[in-house]
Amino acid sequence: MTDLKRTPDPVEIIKKLNSDTAVIFRHYGSENKEKIAHELMQITRTKGMTLLVSGDYQLARKINADGLHIPEYLLYGEKAGDVYRNIKPKWLVTAAVHRARALNRAEKMGVDAVLVSPVFKTQSHVSANPIGIIGLAKFVQKTRVPVFALGGVTNKNKKRVFETGAVGFAGIGHFSDIK
Repeated sequence: MTDLKRTPDPVEIIKKLNSDTAVIFRHYGSENKEKIAHELMQITRTKGMTLLVSGDYQLARKINADGLHIPEYLLYGEKAGDVYRNIKPKWLVTAAVHRARALNRAEKMGVDAVLVSPVFKTQSHVSANPIGIIGLAKFVQKTRVPVFALGGVTNKNKKRVFETGAVGFAGIGHFSDIK
């Protein structure tokens, strides 16, 4: 995942990632958002990677992204209908979920996968209470939708993440530290 504060220049980081990695572009509020998105699209296409745009289906369409990531707040209310109606049929669609209610909503929308967070303490949301491994396992047990863990996943704890039945993990720090 990109983050305006923690990965101000995601282009260099993305160049270092393996081809089996998907990138969620979420540079909210960036003045250069569209330019960076185009650059990332070129890099990910060249490397055979997947690029999802977070929370902005118009930008995702404009750059011909591989899909859309829906932040939890966009799963509800008036905007949810806009998001849902503008999903392209072949897009990969993921959603962020922090509560069981959001998981239920994401399932009803027909998302391809969910990112459950925060699993562990994270630099991105320092005041958030982590759900821990047991909390992650409960989300995995409640759904047939593939679950990815997000938040504080490291080389030391990622084995425990997979033991819950989660299919993978997402992050910022874990991937931005790759040399």
